[in-house]
Amino acid sequence: MLWPVALFSFQAENLISETCFSGGRLSPHKRLQICFKAARAQFFSVSLIPVMLAAALAKKDGFSFHWPAFFTFSLAVILMHSGSNLINDYYDFRRGVDKPGAYGSGCVLAQGLLSPRRARVCSYLCFLAAFIPGVFLVALRGPVLLFFGFAGFLGGYGYTGKPFGFKYLALGEVLVFLLLGPLLVVSGYFAFSGRLSLSAAYVSLPAGLLAAAILHSNNLRDMRLDREAGITTMALWLGLRGAKTEYYLLLVSSFLCIPVMCSLGVVPPAAFFTWLTLPAAVSCALSVRNAGVAQPSGIANIDVRTAGLHLAFGLIYTVSFLAPVLLRRL
Repeated sequence: MLWPVALFSFQAENLISETCFSGGRLSPHKRLQICFKAARAQFFSVSLIPVMLAAALAKKDGFSFHWPAFFTFSLAVILMHSGSNLINDYYDFRRGVDKPGAYGSGCVLAQGLLSPRRARVCSYLCFLAAFIPGVFLVALRGPVLLFFGFAGFLGGYGYTGKPFGFKYLALGEVLVFLLLGPLLVVSGYFAFSGRLSLSAAYVSLPAGLLAAAILHSNNLRDMRLDREAGITTMALWLGLRGAKTEYYLLLVSSFLCIPVMCSLGVVPPAAFFTWLTLPAAVSCALSVRNAGVAQPSGIANIDVRTAGLHLAFGLIYTVSFLAPVLLRRL
């Protein structure tokens, strides 16, 4: 389900690079590819993994799988994620954070392939469109989901949007951890089961920590540009050595959550299979260790690599909750 999106986004990456230097006109199909790139579709797995995790946990707890709720909730999450990314790009571009040639910017706004105004309008449309599947979910499970939906919107917009701009106040990692960890898994579990669960919040911790690591790796790589733009991120506040230490701690904590929660009976023993992704985590950590502020090219794609770790870890983690269900059927 996630690989076609990644492939489409990769094609858009190549297309944008070619167009930036050729000045060619774009067909509607190619414009759609640029929209996927602008929405950063290659990172949709970061929000879809918690959804699948919530569904697996609900199934493990004895609730029947509700396909309409799953697809509707996933659609709402993707629309909210897209709106958040677009408004983030808009404000980063306006504040001079994203510039031509900057790592990770994709040159969608910086190279004029998408105007700032259009990016902002598309962001608002995504947020409004998320309201439509949200109505179905509220009708299915009740008004509690309104609170979760509003919290998700407030966090997604407020990450960079005025008057909040949490990213520029060194609160980005905390916000992303909460949004893509406890908030998303707990709300997903409620959408699939009709119940609130404290266990769902505990189960969400590794996913939230790795999501925060993705953002932090991006901020660590962009320290020089962020300083020039006059904003404050956690990486800038901590300094290079402290920022690297935080990245290591986020990775280590996500893995150490497993034995702690397993000893408490929160996650099944099969969750230890997530440790198969340790080599990827070590590879990311070694790249960060050798990185410098003045020459960040060595970690140009560290956010993508960390997202890949999140995806591999998350898929194994999700399947671990379904293993007891499958064994009972044998």
